[in-house]
Amino acid sequence: MVRACWRQFNILIPTLLQTEKYIVFFDDNCGLCNRSVQFILNHERQPKLKFASLNGSYAKSILPKFNLNSDFNDSILFYRNGKIYQKSSAVLHLIQHLKWYCFCFYICWIVPRFLRDFIYDAIAVNRHKIRSIYCFHSNAFSDRFLD
Repeated sequence: MVRACWRQFNILIPTLLQTEKYIVFFDDNCGLCNRSVQFILNHERQPKLKFASLNGSYAKSILPKFNLNSDFNDSILFYRNGKIYQKSSAVLHLIQHLKWYCFCFYICWIVPRFLRDFIYDAIAVNRHKIRSIYCFHSNAFSDRFLD
């Protein structure tokens, strides 16, 4: 009995993991955002994340379904299994997918969300002042970008 249940569990787990979907929506006209995407690509534990521009056709077809505020263009969005996270919550959920040495930032969960988002907004207002570089992704990462 136990072995039969264990076999079913082992069959079910890979099926569930294949259906997981992680998408990072970012502003591709922002130097800080592009550098952040490069950082994520270079420090990701496993290549699970996909990336899409907030200005792209993929984001415009997916995001209206979530009834987001109109100010989402100033933030990073993280889609995970049917749920969208914004601003500091998106960043903290992304940390789970990075290598072990990035987990020191995970302690930020103890900071109240309104305070985390206030700091995030202060950075987001000034993000275009950072030298604008565009993301030039190598062919090794081309399958990770949705548009």
